[in-house]
Amino acid sequence: MIAAGACGFPDDGPTPRRFAPPPQGGDAGGPAEPAPLRPGSRGNA
Repeated sequence: MIAAGACGFPDDGPTPRRFAPPPQGGDAGGPAEPAPLRPGSRGNA
């Protein structure tokens, strides 16, 4: 849950990543957050 605010979840509030393209892993890990950077994120695991 530590990275929940940085992964761009729809419920994390008004953040810039909220407007990014759909996440590549499922519900976490968007284009600004590649899988090698956060291998433990939801969807990137």
